[in-house]
Amino acid sequence: MRRIIAIALVLMMIVSMTACVGEDKVEISVVLKTLASEYWGYVKNGCDAAAKELGITVTVVGPDAESNIAGQVTMIEEQIAAGCDAIVCAPNDAAAAARTVVEAVAHSKLVADVTAGTTTTAQPTYNPIPSCGCCNK
Repeated sequence: MRRIIAIALVLMMIVSMTACVGEDKVEISVVLKTLASEYWGYVKNGCDAAAKELGITVTVVGPDAESNIAGQVTMIEEQIAAGCDAIVCAPNDAAAAARTVVEAVAHSKLVADVTAGTTTTAQPTYNPIPSCGCCNK
């Protein structure tokens, strides 16, 4: 439940940050650990509800299993290429996702790691906070 609340708060934070730079249409990508579990299904439902309430576009994706680390990294890369304003991710493997997070920051994306596990040398763009790590350029 705390993680669902954290993701909703991150979505609201990203919307407000994006609004500060004058974006008309906000598009946020959420890459979850998997969409094949009941828990992450609830998180997806919460993201969809927050998108509707905030009037933004949220794309929620996730691999078929938490063990599909390469698939999740590919999904993060695809969301960067799709041109979203921000990416919220819950990496299955923090080390494997770190390079992709740095790439997202390099593409001027706001990135929030809701598991606060991804470590990156992209300092000071990576600022971990309790229960949520954020990479903000």
